[in-house]
Amino acid sequence: MPKQKREIDPYVEAAFLDAMDRIKVVTGARTQVQLADVLEVRQSSISDAKRRCSIPDGWLVKLFESHNVLPTWIKTGAGAQYLDGTSHAAIAKVQERIKVITEDFAHLVCRVEDALDVINMTEAQLQQRKAYHAGVLSCDLERAKAVAAELNLMSADVAALSH
Repeated sequence: MPKQKREIDPYVEAAFLDAMDRIKVVTGARTQVQLADVLEVRQSSISDAKRRCSIPDGWLVKLFESHNVLPTWIKTGAGAQYLDGTSHAAIAKVQERIKVITEDFAHLVCRVEDALDVINMTEAQLQQRKAYHAGVLSCDLERAKAVAAELNLMSADVAALSH
């Protein structure tokens, strides 16, 4: 008889997923296998934690020991991220920006692909979607300009870290 799936409070699940995202940012792990390697656990332990929506205390201790990351920050995102100074915080800030920019570029690629589909439409379809895509592309252009500005800020942060 299969196990019944228990209901997880949406807030608990959201907090868990946010904490897992913070762990991935700090460790650079993108997959369960990579995360298991960093935490020195089996991949099934990662799956179990996801199923329970709970980060084991041992992981928090391991991340504190290996990356100087404070457990409260991992769990809540509040307070200081690292025990030892600002260089880790600056690097984490750049990593977070890279994540956001990567998501923005993926969004832009989807928008461009959608706009290219318009090229293959009939005249009637084209007229119907023309106004829609003009607005979308205008917004995307503004977002692309903002992404370029963010990249310039990141470049300055990285240059400051290297001195």
